Amino acid sequence: MNFILKQLENVDNVSFAWVDKDENSPYPPVAAIIGDNIYKISGFGKETSTYLTISVNNIADALNLSVQLYNKPLTLPKLSKIYAIAKKFGIEPKQLDIFDKSQIKGYKSFETLNNMVTLSEPLLKFIEEKNIPLKTVALVTVLNPKFETIIQDFIIKTKPSLQSFKVFIENLADLKDECNIKFLENFEFSSKKTPERLAVEEALQKITTKIESVKIANLSNFEKPTLTFTFEAVSIEDFKKNVAVLSQAESALENYFQTLKKYDLC
Repeated sequence: MNFILKQLENVDNVSFAWVDKDENSPYPPVAAIIGDNIYKISGFGKETSTYLTISVNNIADALNLSVQLYNKPLTLPKLSKIYAIAKKFGIEPKQLDIFDKSQIKGYKSFETLNNMVTLSEPLLKFIEEKNIPLKTVALVTVLNPKFETIIQDFIIKTKPSLQSFKVFIENLADLKDECNIKFLENFEFSSKKTPERLAVEEALQKITTKIESVKIANLSNFEKPTLTFTFEAVSIEDFKKNVAVLSQAESALENYFQTLKKYDLC
């Protein structure tokens, strides 16, 4: 690629702005020249009249080059913005290399990217930071818009892990047909743990104190009773040792599942 440093005016700084700001880039912004039109395709957020310029054949080439110059992994919010630009200029997704590289294929996937433009900035920021998978984001985009307040409240008050967020969204999706508008308008997510949740966590803690060499977790954030046990073994002796440790926690495990039954959680 041959870039030429030029002083330019009348550069379109908006059409390709799929990144809010290019962090710490030491280079001048790049401008793509297509016929009589000039588009800024990198260095977004930098105010300048000095550009590295390059002539390209069409909009698709310019957008591909813009992504290439960014040279960082792309999250779904950024892919959504790229898709919005493609739609604006009538570019087919197959003309852009990034969608194939990101395993974005099929009508449903692109429908999700399209629907993401309606999500709020705080929610998009969370999706980006946690790298929420496409399947979960797809569920978010098809929920009633009033669910978004509940989701944001959940994020702010619980600071969920990726797994917790996925379970929460799946549960909302299961309930979406049962929740009327009045319920959604008056819903308030409580950050306080229920007595049931505290009792279950206490029962789980009793298990972990018995089996310190074995990691134990409830990956569904207690939405399901399932426990996951993890240990390492480099020999058959290690394996037998950890199995013996697990057997020592039998009474604590029994207490955990009895607690779940007591509160009708399994």
